[in-house]
Amino acid sequence: AASRVELFVQLHEDVCLVSVEGSGSASTFVREVIRSRFGGLCVPFRDLHQFLSCDPRLQLLFDHVESEPLRARLDDGQQPFSSLPLGQKLVASGLFEADTLSELLDEYSQFNLFDRFGDFLSIRSFCPSVVIDFLVNPSFVVDADFNSMFLEERLLLLDLIGVDICETLRGMRSALDESFSPVDYLHESTGLSHKALHFFEDLRLIDGRCVPG
Repeated sequence: AASRVELFVQLHEDVCLVSVEGSGSASTFVREVIRSRFGGLCVPFRDLHQFLSCDPRLQLLFDHVESEPLRARLDDGQQPFSSLPLGQKLVASGLFEADTLSELLDEYSQFNLFDRFGDFLSIRSFCPSVVIDFLVNPSFVVDADFNSMFLEERLLLLDLIGVDICETLRGMRSALDESFSPVDYLHESTGLSHKALHFFEDLRLIDGRCVPG
C-alpha cells in the first residue's frame, strides 16, 4: 500500500509553519524534502501548493499528492480578526512586522519544546503573555470595562507600558482638553508603533471578541 502523509499548516500572514504527520520514514522524507527546498519548515504559503504538486521527489514516492485545499485557501476572502491565527493578529495589531514574524516562525520551527507558538513568544520574552492571551481569547476582560478605558489604561492592562507612564498621561489628560491624544507621547516613550497604538486605541470588545475599529 502507498504511504500516506498529511501536512498541517499554521498560517501567519503570507508564510506558514508546516507540520508533517504519517508513517515514520515517509514523513521524515517529506520533512527533509521541504527543508531542502525552503531551508526550514517555515515556508511562503503561496509557494507550498505548487511545490507539493510539482516536486518530482514527492511524485515518485506518492501515487497522488492532494493540495487542492491549499489552493482553495489562497482564494479565501479576508477573515475577521477574531478568527486569524495568532501570528497574523500580532502583525495586524502592529506589534510585529511581517518580516519579524517570519524570522520568529523559522526559529520556532527549530524547537520541539513548545507546543504552541504563543508559549514560545512569551517564554522567550518576545511578547507579554497577557497580550497573547488577550489576542487569542479576550473573554477574561469585560467588554464594557475595556471599551471605556483610555488607551494608556488598555496598554497597562496588557503589560505594554508601566504604571509610571500611565500616571503621567493621567496627569496630562487632567491638564489638557478632551482633544488630547497620547499616541505621539506613547510612541516616543515606549517605542510602540503608531500602527499598534492606533489599533489598541480604536479596538472594541464585542461579545468577547476583538473587533478592530
